[in-house]
Amino acid sequence: AQLKNETRALAQDVLSREPNHVQATLALAAIALREHRSSDAAVFFDRMAEHAASTKDSATANAARFAAAAALAEVDAEGSLDRFIRVATGGPGSLAARRAVFSTYVEQGNWAHALDAGESLLKAEESAERRLDLQLGLGELCFRHLWDIENAQKFFEAALGQDQSNERGLKGLSEVYSALGDFGRAAGCLIQLAANATQSGDQAATSLLNIQMAEAWER
Repeated sequence: AQLKNETRALAQDVLSREPNHVQATLALAAIALREHRSSDAAVFFDRMAEHAASTKDSATANAARFAAAAALAEVDAEGSLDRFIRVATGGPGSLAARRAVFSTYVEQGNWAHALDAGESLLKAEESAERRLDLQLGLGELCFRHLWDIENAQKFFEAALGQDQSNERGLKGLSEVYSALGDFGRAAGCLIQLAANATQSGDQAATSLLNIQMAEAWER
């Protein structure tokens, strides 16, 4: 506690003479975070971002805005989201910020905005594994929350283009085809799922999928 108080006093003294001193600002932000004063920490990070932006230091500005957004995530969702959106527009940290924007909209149940944010993220995402997971998530979002069958089909088919035996993708596309009344293609997805289950030795899943296939063909 004594070291923290001494650090605080020193940082405050430095800022009284040099208001934009980076290390002093970061020290006070770190102390505020340790003391669970997230809003105060965000004030320090915002101050740092403003100064960096005024000196055309976009990397530091974005890093500071991202830190402010992360600090506010649990106490001010809208303030956090606004900052993440600013960083997501481009420059250093934009990919991480796009991920945060998408996650925030999903957590809020704001499905239309989540779809827009997810499509923006998909264009920027570099990791094949993350792209696959995002395509599957967007397919499920469109089908379950927006009843956007066309986009759901697009995302599931894109995911299966990366991994043709993906269980989530096959299940999702089967549901899409069923919703479209294309029960033959729905059964085709289930056949692939059953083959995967048989290969892995999952007898219970195989039996369930065989029943679902029979039901699909009966339609």
